[in-house]
Amino acid sequence: MKKTLCILAVLLVIAGGVLMLATFPTIHAEQQKNDEYADFSEDLKDRFDSVEVHAVIADVIITSTDGGNPSVVAKTDPAITVRVESNGTTLVIEEIDQRKWYQKIGIDFTKPSKIEIHLANGTYTTLNVLNINGDITVKADLETIAFENIFTENTNGDTEIKIPVNFVSCNSKNGDISFILGPISPDGRGTTALVKGMTTNGDIVDSSFASHKSFVTGNGKITSTGSFAILYAKTTNGDIFFNRIYGDKVTAESVNGDITAAIMQPMNYVTSSKNGRVTVPKETGESPFVASTVNGDITIEIAAGIELLDD
Repeated sequence: MKKTLCILAVLLVIAGGVLMLATFPTIHAEQQKNDEYADFSEDLKDRFDSVEVHAVIADVIITSTDGGNPSVVAKTDPAITVRVESNGTTLVIEEIDQRKWYQKIGIDFTKPSKIEIHLANGTYTTLNVLNINGDITVKADLETIAFENIFTENTNGDTEIKIPVNFVSCNSKNGDISFILGPISPDGRGTTALVKGMTTNGDIVDSSFASHKSFVTGNGKITSTGSFAILYAKTTNGDIFFNRIYGDKVTAESVNGDITAAIMQPMNYVTSSKNGRVTVPKETGESPFVASTVNGDITIEIAAGIELLDD
């Protein structure tokens, strides 16, 4: 019995070697084929209120037309195709992965891909973007396009939101998140109601004026500036920096990081650090500033033209 099993094991090893030798020319040919990009372009003629994007490896950019026609333009690896559909309400852009099995388990000759979505001027209802291994960028000038709601999910890429929006929620596993937000309309109406960012292994940078802000990261730092009603920031292994902030309530929590803040008005400081120093202003106000860390310092100052943002 043991002799039979040994013979079978040897045969399996030989068969595996033959399979790899047979596959190698295919892998080499695939690498040569990927020397060129595949270009994709389609005009957007149908009407739609929302945009939905599903990407696998491509960087996704949503922006205005900049004087051109509404369109989807992509430059991808030949193993990637792009599908565009509109049902009269929602525009759906999908990146279809046609890579070989060996390209998905470590022997990957796939070229970087990019999908750009150029939208006509106006305010859209919802943007949903799901990306696995690419960056997400949503950017536009104030008087071009805006969204009422933005939702993004990212696994191994960064996310940047630089656009007027009312409600935005961005989640990431291994990427940074950046918010630079303005009002929905040029006259200042439609100020952002909620900014929410959550990432496991990345930094969060916020520059917005919103009613509610919520930022959570596991292994990264949080930087925020601007006004708000409620600001909540939590990180496990990172620092928290608040630069010239103004609001009704602040909560900052860290385990292994410092909490540093330059505030625009005195607040009611409730602070605790187990293994660090705590420094707060003598001036106090009614609005609560709650800060806690285990292995870090807490430093709160009244802003007077100082900049506390980390580089």
